[in-house]
Amino acid sequence: MRAIAIVRQDHSGKGVQAEVDSLHTLARRMRLELSARDIHIAGDLAVLLAHLSSAKSDVVLVPSERHLRGWMDTVRRIADVWTAEPPMCWPRGSGRPYSITRPGRHLEGDLHQRAGSESYDEWRGR
Repeated sequence: MRAIAIVRQDHSGKGVQAEVDSLHTLARRMRLELSARDIHIAGDLAVLLAHLSSAKSDVVLVPSERHLRGWMDTVRRIADVWTAEPPMCWPRGSGRPYSITRPGRHLEGDLHQRAGSESYDEWRGR
């Protein structure tokens, strides 16, 4: 899955580089593709969000929910939103947020939703 990262300078409590490092760590742990050119350090989020719709990413990584405060619903129309602290996923659309604690958890959730009422193991065994 391809990801982009957003770090707001005005919300970086630990410092911008520490926030970027936490997103790299999350991406590696969760097996996401995150290239250096897909890390955006922003002051003006509105300009960046205009670019986001053309980025064709599955996941937007942010250090914490406060980096998208007021914009979460807008971003969720385009991609899943994952936070490094705490490690959470806000699914695309309006699904309920859930903890992302291990690699593959996000994929299991997607597969279970696609399978409808079947269990994940039943669907995977087809």
